Amino acid sequence: MYWFISKNWCGLVIALGVGLVGLLVDVSSAGMAVDWLTTMMGMLGLVLLVFAAILLALSLLHLLAVAYAKKRFPPPGELVDVGGYRLHILAEGEGEIPVVWIPGSHDQGMAFHHLHKVIKQETRSILYDRAGSGWSDVGPFPRRVSLEVDELYRLLEASGETGPFVLVAHSLGGFVAKSFAATYPEKVAGLVLLDSACADASVYASRLKENKVPGISFAIWAATAFGLAWFIVARMKKQGAEWLSVYEEESIKDQVLLGNCQPKLTVGFAAALKAVFDFPYDLVKVPGTLGDMPVFAMIPPAPKAEQLEELRQFLPHWSQGELGNFLDLRIDSQHQNAKLSHRGELHYAPAGANHNFPFEMPEVVFEEVRSMLALVASEASG
Repeated sequence: MYWFISKNWCGLVIALGVGLVGLLVDVSSAGMAVDWLTTMMGMLGLVLLVFAAILLALSLLHLLAVAYAKKRFPPPGELVDVGGYRLHILAEGEGEIPVVWIPGSHDQGMAFHHLHKVIKQETRSILYDRAGSGWSDVGPFPRRVSLEVDELYRLLEASGETGPFVLVAHSLGGFVAKSFAATYPEKVAGLVLLDSACADASVYASRLKENKVPGISFAIWAATAFGLAWFIVARMKKQGAEWLSVYEEESIKDQVLLGNCQPKLTVGFAAALKAVFDFPYDLVKVPGTLGDMPVFAMIPPAPKAEQLEELRQFLPHWSQGELGNFLDLRIDSQHQNAKLSHRGELHYAPAGANHNFPFEMPEVVFEEVRSMLALVASEASG
């Protein structure tokens, strides 16, 4: 099911299916012995046929929009086979210590382009699209963090990127970064965790299984599968949506929007979140797991009341008590992240920073990454 509904053409198949059902209902109504039942079935068949025609038009519009957008914006990097499907990687810049960026949620690599374009001037910088995002193929299901770790390893190896790397991860991207560092410690020079998720804070929040989180809902999937998302994002861009302002180049904004208008991103996010609950032991990392690997765990210092208000916007169906306990656990998780290494450090973002500080305060991220690169370089030379 995940594979099917992640495809751009899934709306077309659904429209044809609805049309076929409508046709069968309409034809079968002719054989009814009761006149009123014949009329009702005939009306139902007509409604289904009209609905199918609307879905068909919208799905064709979506396919045309995707084809046009992909022609206008071919993959800026390489599509690399990682075992029967391809992942997209963009590696630019020169330096002995490459930086690999892992955005939160299930966002495409281009979401961190505003960070990449600066750091690539100082060292090698790598963006990649996780399976089901950006230009990458959907990949196999079920998704799980251990699979994403293996995919990233195969992608870097096949691309000739040897490392060791500094991994920079935000929010849910932290699961991939921490698991990669634990699985392939020889490939990781340092870890920068930007308010990254921790097993306790995620697994205990079982109500997230209701999928009432941003980016996951039937309405969002339907909007992407049937082309309505293109109208939504066009309006957002025209009105100058605040979250797009971080991307200065119009072409980058369009590429980010292209990724957000395809059903595979919503499906990929839903599958990745489901994996958190279905395979919790992929996530568990006890203190000292990473040995002496340098780890910076950054936490926003916003007052609890302010952070609660932010959470309320994303999880309006939760009670105040649940939100408070979840926030306490999320804050404590950053202390746990720092304890993953004997050399882990807990850093606080400046006043005013919240969970999305990599977008709202990118200079904070630059400072963290540069500090990590300087630390790793000094140890390598010494």
